[in-house]
Amino acid sequence: MVIEVTKIRMTDSEAPYYRVELATGDKLLVPVTRDGGDVLIPVTRPEDINEVLASPPQDLSSDFRKRTLDIEQKVSSGNSLQVAEALRDLAWRRYSSKLSGSDIRLMDKARKTLANMLVLKPKMDLREAMRRLDGMLEHAVAAWSSSG
Repeated sequence: MVIEVTKIRMTDSEAPYYRVELATGDKLLVPVTRDGGDVLIPVTRPEDINEVLASPPQDLSSDFRKRTLDIEQKVSSGNSLQVAEALRDLAWRRYSSKLSGSDIRLMDKARKTLANMLVLKPKMDLREAMRRLDGMLEHAVAAWSSSG
């Protein structure tokens, strides 16, 4: 829910931002667009997220720093499909090998971020979003493990 529009001074100019409160109580600042419409990041349909989660996972780098940077970029992108990719790839890594402490933290962050994005859909609360997301992941991991 957008709770206010505020201006933030960056270098020599001010830019308007939406202050958004998520279902978890977390708050975000989202830039107001200048392309003719003040539209926040579009809500992705749960079916689109499920499609990404069900797609074949990508191998993550064995280099800890590179893997962490790649996943953090996707999770912080604000793009629900990139967050879903990060979650899918971490879920596969958890199934096929072992997650580091940082991987576990990033997987939890990706899961919460994606659940918050799902909550933006009408008639879905955070608990339902988490349950639905976990079901999608469980189904996807079962499909990957039986095919590989």
